[in-house]
Amino acid sequence: MVPPMSNPQRVVLVAKAGDARSSVADRVRAAGIATAVIESRGLAEARRALTERPDIAFAFIDFGDTAAGRAAALLDLRLVFAGLRVVALAKSDARGDVLACLEAGASGFIPTSLEPGAFAEAVASVCAGRVFVPASLSALPTGAASAPAQAPQHRRESGLTARQADVLGHLRAGRSNRDIARRMHVAENTVKVHIHTIFRKLGISRRQQLINLP
Repeated sequence: MVPPMSNPQRVVLVAKAGDARSSVADRVRAAGIATAVIESRGLAEARRALTERPDIAFAFIDFGDTAAGRAAALLDLRLVFAGLRVVALAKSDARGDVLACLEAGASGFIPTSLEPGAFAEAVASVCAGRVFVPASLSALPTGAASAPAQAPQHRRESGLTARQADVLGHLRAGRSNRDIARRMHVAENTVKVHIHTIFRKLGISRRQQLINLP
């Protein structure tokens, strides 16, 4: 269990992508990571709150069990409110949903099914500047390691994000997942997610294939 911060200096927004009040706001308050927790019901209300309160540093968006539009909503908030760190909250931790949100720039994906202690740790991790992903993403999908190799692509043609390009550079330098995580100040699970996405975009299945990339 993460103890409350002695001097939290953050204002966070918790938005429920529906009409019902989100109990997640109470769990964020219990984590003790903010001076104030502002609640909004729906994304439209969240945008108004963000416009009126430029001191909001984090937006925790509770999507419940509705997957449609998660990534688009996250990307929209990040584009409109520069510097805002957006975290997806959801009942499901399905791989496709998590990866879509991370690729849209989410600072984390926290399942609301986590028990209170683990949830508090996840919230604290995000607010400390790290990217949180569920433990279910630790391993690559079954068959990923044996997938047939495809023709390598140039990095600029592969659509890598800046963060993925950084991870790729560390991989080509021969660094381990743990070393990459330490250097980039993120969780090791996050590195594994980036590696999986990089391999998919580059059409490769093993680290050794990186040496053949231009």
